[in-house]
Amino acid sequence: MTIRGWVGSLTVGLALIITMSCGSDAPADTASPSSEPTTTSSVQYTMTVTAHAGPTCPVERPDEPCPDVPVEATVRVSANGVDVATGRTDATGTYSADLPPGRYRVTVDTGSMLPRCEPVDAEVIDRDITVDVSCDTGIR
Repeated sequence: MTIRGWVGSLTVGLALIITMSCGSDAPADTASPSSEPTTTSSVQYTMTVTAHAGPTCPVERPDEPCPDVPVEATVRVSANGVDVATGRTDATGTYSADLPPGRYRVTVDTGSMLPRCEPVDAEVIDRDITVDVSCDTGIR
């Protein structure tokens, strides 16, 4: 390699090093704020899921109430298709998870066709929340 070629390579290499080590005045991320959960956030709120099934009687009369019943089932809380919390409801149909702020989908799976529970979308913003999941028993 000639001295001219060696000096040229050294100049390009130094320019690259200087460019990479200098900061930029432009913000690193110009995207709008995301509502995705941030797993590094130290702020967490409790999401309480209550699952109940109804109707439980073929005919409901004013003098014979037919209240929904708690559902014992598997609960999945996901964000962007990724499970971030899973567990089971207790005998009262309740499950709780501590989560950072973000948007979530709550899925309750009873393990059988009925009762069938539709997924519920929920958003944790700045407080504890309760998510009510209604499950259909199929009784008509």
